Amino acid sequence: MNIRQELERKLGMEIDEPKIRHLILIDDIHNLSTDLSSYTHLTIIGTSRKKKISLSNPQFIEIPSQEPENIQELLSKFTSSESKATNILRFARERRRKSLGSIEEGSNEPNWNDLKIRIIGTMGKFGSSEQKCGQLIYYKTLSVVEADVCLMESDSRGHLLIAVLCFLTIQQNGLNEIDLRRLLADEHALLPMGIRRNYRNLPFDYCAECYGHTNPQILPIRWYYIINRIGHLLIAIDSDDNHFLIPAACQRIIRKKFLTKPVHLEHFQKLLTSFYSTKEKL
Repeated sequence: MNIRQELERKLGMEIDEPKIRHLILIDDIHNLSTDLSSYTHLTIIGTSRKKKISLSNPQFIEIPSQEPENIQELLSKFTSSESKATNILRFARERRRKSLGSIEEGSNEPNWNDLKIRIIGTMGKFGSSEQKCGQLIYYKTLSVVEADVCLMESDSRGHLLIAVLCFLTIQQNGLNEIDLRRLLADEHALLPMGIRRNYRNLPFDYCAECYGHTNPQILPIRWYYIINRIGHLLIAIDSDDNHFLIPAACQRIIRKKFLTKPVHLEHFQKLLTSFYSTKEKL
């Protein structure tokens, strides 16, 4: 079976090009500003969450919406409580409140997707009210991610969680567990002063203890806390060494909140550069 036949079998559609020379996959193709009609030598497969779009050249893969049964099951998984998931769904069906703090105005219809379910379920697990969790579904995915990140800022000073997300945003190829644990070993130096000042009055202390002597790492119990808190955002691409990435929506929010200023970006880049130079010498 050649490449064309294999693609047609998996996509359930015929590909017009008699011979595939270049194949491009484009997510959210309705946001694309380039006219694709002139690229006749390309086979373009696009995905879009909008029901009506004006593009006609690419072949589209429909992204199915979550069925209510799947939503209930996934929410139960991330809230660790079936009753809490049921209550969140109940509040989501009720009329949306006009205000949810400073979060931007959302849509009038609930819009479920996998990332929203994971975030809302986790927020419910860590203490957000079921009513707020249910109402968040009416807001854009980026707004839901931002709400979760805002909660992280006050979780045990937030420096560990924010630092991990910043490292994974800058290092777009991802980082494995051992590298992350070594990067987090010196908690005092994790965040630049411009971010750290936000936490100076909170009653949490940095941990001066490290795990290991030759290659210090963050304590295992603190790493367990990190995984337990932001595991819903981590994409494991290698189960052997726990190599992690984070979703693009999360990267956008982290860049907006913490990496806009060059001095903040340089701080994390220097930590990564120093870490890799030390790693090469070992």
